[in-house]
Amino acid sequence: MDHPPALSSDLIGRESDVVLFEVERGAIRKFADAVQDQTPACVRGDIAPPTFPTTFRMTVPGLTFESRQPGRDDLSDPGDGRHGRVGEPRFHRNDHRHLAMIGPVLAARPDAELDSGSVLPDLRKPPITKLQLVKYAGASGDYNLIHTDDETARTVGLEGVIAHGMLSMAFLGEYLCWLAGPESVRRLAVRFVAMVRPGDTMTCRGRVKQHTTNDAVRRLRLEVWTENQRAERVTVGEAEVDIT
Repeated sequence: MDHPPALSSDLIGRESDVVLFEVERGAIRKFADAVQDQTPACVRGDIAPPTFPTTFRMTVPGLTFESRQPGRDDLSDPGDGRHGRVGEPRFHRNDHRHLAMIGPVLAARPDAELDSGSVLPDLRKPPITKLQLVKYAGASGDYNLIHTDDETARTVGLEGVIAHGMLSMAFLGEYLCWLAGPESVRRLAVRFVAMVRPGDTMTCRGRVKQHTTNDAVRRLRLEVWTENQRAERVTVGEAEVDIT
């Protein structure tokens, strides 16, 4: 079995080449559907989820992936090839499948409930299915067959297909949107620490690591993770969100 080449230490600190993606409503809706992202603006295709569209084809244990949102004055218009907003967001309580998903849930919380160490509410996702993996492959552009074809997965030593690591990161992106609103996610960095398989049920959890206030904007640095039904952490990371 071929193994990926070892990474050179010369790569540390280097940035990848710039890749432009056209921001298009249909693609945003397709991505949200694949992730089962319940954020209203993402379901409508108004705002791209934090990890849209991001495809990593290299799998290296311990590699960290990071997603940063543009500043409030650097949100994109349709078709300009940058990540960001498509039109003005419109939040209506009657245009979404699950009323409980209407966020941001932290906006009304007092500072005392957002101190360092405060535990955040959980977001439980439906069980992962093979159909979802096929949808995510199409929405993200990651067509590696170990995520969709059992026979291919077995040829590389797996018991069957495994979920894309970026799918778990996308769950955390939805979690942050639910907590703070899609325009308030400033940063998300994760590590993938365990495999996820069809049938697994992911729960997104978090706690506050740091709370600062500047010009009436509360910025939270969070520890976030997804865990399976056995309470095993599969994706761990750190995020920053603004609460206004």
